[in-house]
Amino acid sequence: MAFHSNLIPACLLACLLGTGCDRPQPLGEHAFPGSLPSVEALARDALRGLAASDAMLLDRLRLTKTEHNEVVWPELPASAPEIGFPVDFAWSNIQLRNESALERVTGWYRSNPVRYQVAECRGETQAFATFRVHTDCWVLFLTIRGELLEAQLFKDVLERDGGFKIFRYYDELPRRTRL
Repeated sequence: MAFHSNLIPACLLACLLGTGCDRPQPLGEHAFPGSLPSVEALARDALRGLAASDAMLLDRLRLTKTEHNEVVWPELPASAPEIGFPVDFAWSNIQLRNESALERVTGWYRSNPVRYQVAECRGETQAFATFRVHTDCWVLFLTIRGELLEAQLFKDVLERDGGFKIFRYYDELPRRTRL
């Protein structure tokens, strides 16, 4: 009984401090498989995946080729026939940039332990027919020296029926926060 009565105040304190306690919301039937219930959950798992060089975890947080090509791409402006941008070229570009980014930043996170603080998408949220895209996303975290840093591990997050997924990872190293 004492465990439960102590857990609730600890969770409330953590939520107020911005260090956790997301209440998972049920995902809708159209959420992509493997989606997480928030940008914060994506950020926490992405940091964990980078620190552990866990390619499988990092990959699960991202849109799959099928999700991108069959659901997302047809709704994006670049897919318009008059533009003539092939979906396979778009996906190949995303994949190459993603792999390059992870090669560049994984070592930094593996050798610099950090503690997640908060994730925020500072840009506009763009609405499409079956999903929304949160833009200009940042992850803030503390180093073991107590330094508050921010990084754009990912810049855009897709939200579909209560589920969130990353488009791709970015290769920018952390910087001191401007907050």
